[in-house]
Amino acid sequence: NVTELKKEADSDKKHIARLEKDQTKLKEEAESNKKIISTRDTDIGKLERQMSSDRNRIAELDTKYDVLCKNYTECTCRTWNQEHIMQSISEVLDSAILTALFLV
Repeated sequence: NVTELKKEADSDKKHIARLEKDQTKLKEEAESNKKIISTRDTDIGKLERQMSSDRNRIAELDTKYDVLCKNYTECTCRTWNQEHIMQSISEVLDSAILTALFLV
């Protein structure tokens, strides 16, 4: 009976040792996972800051694009007006030249 109890005690000790070893491995794995999570959190923070910076840059470029479009439209209108005026002047001059020729 005592021998059986000793065998059981030895078996329990071995089992406890295995459990402690497993527990140590799990603790080490948990620490490793915490470090990985911390690193990823840092990376996520960097990416979020970069995204924010990119969004600001896009907004800035959108504004510049809008200004360029407005300036282009104004320039195009001005050019069209100038061409129209020059055409009108040319027509008036042609008419004046023809009138002068008929008068001569």
